[in-house]
Amino acid sequence: AWEAAVDGEGWYRTGDIGHYDEKERLFITDRLKEVVRIGVDNHYINISPVEIEQYVLTHPAVAEVVVVGVNNRAGTHRPRAYVVLKSGHTVSADELQKFVSDTLAYTKRLTGGVVFVDNIHRTSIGKVDRKYYRTLVINEILD
Repeated sequence: AWEAAVDGEGWYRTGDIGHYDEKERLFITDRLKEVVRIGVDNHYINISPVEIEQYVLTHPAVAEVVVVGVNNRAGTHRPRAYVVLKSGHTVSADELQKFVSDTLAYTKRLTGGVVFVDNIHRTSIGKVDRKYYRTLVINEILD
């Protein structure tokens, strides 16, 4: 069982995604099962929704955001953002999609759309409840 759990470089495969900083500290930023699969030509790539979320949060009207992948006919995903706006601010879905498209790679565009919500669902320990958002789109298939 140990050999199945550890890769050739000695890393234990937990399903976590992370990175090292310049001081060689390890940061866990996401879970592998949380990634969004994006079709590129005849293959797909996995992208972290956290990267998209962090960028969307730089918009002055956005208070909170969660990004999940919505299934499409090609068998991959399209990123969709569920967004809570700051009090007194307004922005349209099209404006947020353009905001992302103007800076992030085409694979990270919000082609699944933007949905405005009153609050972001969280687990009992305060983490974003991505499972809740995945269940919202589980039966949805985009063109």
